[in-house]
Amino acid sequence: MKKLLSIILYSVFAFSALSAETLFMKVGSKNFELEVNESGCAKEFLKFVNGKNLKMTKYGGFEFYIYEKLKTSGEPAGTKYSKGNIYYNTVYNAISFAYEDHDLGDAQAVLIGTFKDKEVCDFLKSADNNTSFTFSK
Repeated sequence: MKKLLSIILYSVFAFSALSAETLFMKVGSKNFELEVNESGCAKEFLKFVNGKNLKMTKYGGFEFYIYEKLKTSGEPAGTKYSKGNIYYNTVYNAISFAYEDHDLGDAQAVLIGTFKDKEVCDFLKSADNNTSFTFSK
């Protein structure tokens, strides 16, 4: 039983490592690593941001966002943001970097990925309202 459990846990870990892609985000002199899901929406996100310098806007004390229409292909959407995650808000057609937990009310969002280092939350919280982010693989 113990060996079977070890094999299952290893398989889950190996699958999750294969099912995510790493992206790097630079803000000023700080670098952050993002783990992006393998969903269709996440793949569109990667195409949109990779190699670009994007100016994003702080909103509501919980997120940085930029408007961009991405396809969600019927992917499951929730109504809550968890800090340290990246979402696509399907109502506002916006990519969002959540640095605080937030209930979206009637809006819904698809999880795109997560920041590996949750220190990014404090950094984003103290960043200027309009901040430029540079992305690379």
